[in-house]
Amino acid sequence: MKTDFQKLWQTARAFKMEAARARLRARSRVHHHRSMLGPAVEVDRVRSSARFQELLTPEELAQRLKVPTSWVYEKRRPRCKNPLPAVPLGKMVRFDWDAIVAWLEKQVAEDAAGINRRRSIKPVRRIRRERATA
Repeated sequence: MKTDFQKLWQTARAFKMEAARARLRARSRVHHHRSMLGPAVEVDRVRSSARFQELLTPEELAQRLKVPTSWVYEKRRPRCKNPLPAVPLGKMVRFDWDAIVAWLEKQVAEDAAGINRRRSIKPVRRIRRERATA
Protein backbone atom coordinates (compact mmCIF):
# COMPACT_ATOMS: atom_id res chain seq x y z
CA MET A 1 0.00 0.00 0.00
CA LYS A 2 1.41 3.39 -1.00
CA THR A 3 1.49 6.32 1.36
CA ASP A 4 0.17 9.75 0.39
CA PHE A 5 3.72 11.04 0.00
CA GLN A 6 4.62 8.21 -2.37
CA LYS A 7 1.50 8.87 -4.47
CA LEU A 8 2.29 12.57 -4.61
CA TRP A 9 5.92 11.91 -5.54
CA GLN A 10 4.89 9.46 -8.25
CA THR A 11 2.40 11.96 -9.71
CA ALA A 12 5.00 14.74 -9.72
CA ARG A 13 7.53 12.48 -11.39
CA ALA A 14 5.00 11.45 -14.05
CA PHE A 15 4.22 15.12 -14.67
CA LYS A 16 7.94 15.94 -15.06
CA MET A 17 8.45 13.03 -17.43
CA GLU A 18 5.48 14.09 -19.57
CA ALA A 19 6.80 17.66 -19.74
CA ALA A 20 10.22 16.37 -20.80
CA ARG A 21 8.63 14.20 -23.50
CA ALA A 22 6.64 17.19 -24.77
CA ARG A 23 9.81 19.27 -25.00
CA LEU A 24 11.53 16.50 -26.95
CA ARG A 25 8.57 16.21 -29.34
CA ALA A 26 8.53 19.96 -29.91
CA ARG A 27 12.28 20.03 -30.51
CA SER A 28 12.11 17.16 -33.01
CA ARG A 29 9.23 18.90 -34.86
CA VAL A 30 11.29 22.06 -35.21
CA HIS A 31 14.28 20.07 -36.43
CA HIS A 32 12.08 18.18 -38.87
CA HIS A 33 10.55 21.44 -40.10
CA ARG A 34 14.01 22.90 -40.76
CA SER A 35 15.07 19.83 -42.69
CA MET A 36 11.96 20.12 -44.88
CA LEU A 37 12.94 23.62 -46.01
CA GLY A 38 15.52 22.27 -48.41
CA PRO A 39 18.71 23.63 -49.97
CA ALA A 40 17.33 27.13 -50.72
CA VAL A 41 17.53 28.00 -47.03
CA GLU A 42 21.11 26.75 -46.90
CA VAL A 43 22.04 29.12 -49.75
CA ASP A 44 20.44 32.03 -47.86
CA ARG A 45 22.40 31.10 -44.75
CA VAL A 46 25.65 31.13 -46.71
CA ARG A 47 24.82 34.53 -48.20
CA SER A 48 23.98 36.02 -44.82
CA SER A 49 27.11 34.55 -43.21
CA ALA A 50 29.23 36.20 -45.92
CA ARG A 51 28.09 39.50 -44.42
CA PHE A 52 30.44 39.10 -41.47
CA GLN A 53 33.73 39.45 -43.31
CA GLU A 54 35.85 40.52 -40.39
CA LEU A 55 34.88 39.75 -36.80
CA LEU A 56 37.08 41.36 -34.16
CA THR A 57 37.60 40.62 -30.49
CA PRO A 58 37.18 43.52 -28.05
CA GLU A 59 40.97 43.73 -27.72
CA GLU A 60 41.48 43.93 -31.49
CA LEU A 61 38.77 46.57 -31.80
CA ALA A 62 40.33 48.62 -29.01
CA GLN A 63 43.67 48.47 -30.83
CA ARG A 64 42.12 49.62 -34.11
CA LEU A 65 40.24 52.48 -32.49
CA LYS A 66 43.20 53.35 -30.25
CA VAL A 67 41.07 53.29 -27.09
CA PRO A 68 41.30 51.21 -23.89
CA THR A 69 39.63 47.80 -23.89
CA SER A 70 37.47 48.90 -20.95
CA TRP A 71 35.97 51.63 -23.17
CA VAL A 72 34.93 49.00 -25.74
CA TYR A 73 33.24 46.88 -23.06
CA GLU A 74 31.52 49.94 -21.59
CA LYS A 75 30.23 51.11 -24.99
CA ARG A 76 28.89 47.60 -25.63
CA ARG A 77 26.53 47.73 -22.63
CA PRO A 78 22.86 48.27 -23.49
CA ARG A 79 22.53 51.01 -20.86
CA CYS A 80 24.99 53.12 -22.85
CA LYS A 81 23.38 55.96 -24.81
CA ASN A 82 24.56 54.72 -28.21
CA PRO A 83 26.00 51.18 -27.81
CA LEU A 84 28.50 49.61 -30.19
CA PRO A 85 26.95 47.09 -32.60
CA ALA A 86 28.17 43.61 -31.69
CA VAL A 87 27.64 39.94 -32.48
CA PRO A 88 27.02 37.93 -29.30
CA LEU A 89 28.48 34.41 -29.40
CA GLY A 90 27.44 32.82 -26.13
CA LYS A 91 29.60 34.34 -23.41
CA MET A 92 31.87 35.96 -25.97
CA VAL A 93 31.22 39.02 -28.06
CA ARG A 94 32.65 39.89 -31.46
CA PHE A 95 32.46 43.09 -33.47
CA ASP A 96 31.82 43.31 -37.21
CA TRP A 97 34.23 45.89 -38.61
CA ASP A 98 31.79 47.08 -41.31
CA ALA A 99 29.11 47.70 -38.67
CA ILE A 100 31.62 49.56 -36.48
CA VAL A 101 32.62 51.80 -39.42
CA ALA A 102 28.93 52.55 -40.09
CA TRP A 103 28.46 53.32 -36.36
CA LEU A 104 31.44 55.68 -36.43
CA GLU A 105 30.12 57.47 -39.54
CA LYS A 106 26.76 57.92 -37.79
CA GLN A 107 28.55 59.34 -34.74
CA VAL A 108 30.45 61.84 -36.92
CA ALA A 109 27.23 62.92 -38.69
CA GLU A 110 25.42 63.41 -35.37
CA ASP A 111 28.34 65.38 -33.97
CA ALA A 112 28.46 67.64 -37.04
CA ALA A 113 24.70 68.23 -36.81
CA GLY A 114 25.10 69.10 -33.13
CA ILE A 115 27.88 71.58 -33.86
CA ASN A 116 25.79 73.26 -36.59
CA ARG A 117 22.81 73.41 -34.24
CA ARG A 118 24.92 75.01 -31.50
CA ARG A 119 26.30 77.57 -33.95
CA SER A 120 22.82 78.57 -35.10
CA ILE A 121 21.61 79.23 -31.53
CA LYS A 122 22.10 82.81 -30.43
CA PRO A 123 23.21 83.40 -26.86
CA VAL A 124 20.50 84.77 -24.55
CA ARG A 125 22.45 87.97 -23.81
CA ARG A 126 22.67 88.75 -27.52
CA ILE A 127 18.91 88.28 -27.96
CA ARG A 128 18.17 90.54 -24.97
CA ARG A 129 20.54 93.20 -26.32
CA GLU A 130 18.86 93.07 -29.74
CA ARG A 131 15.43 93.41 -28.16
CA ALA A 132 16.59 96.32 -25.98
CA THR A 133 17.95 98.28 -28.95
CA ALA A 134 14.91 97.64 -31.13
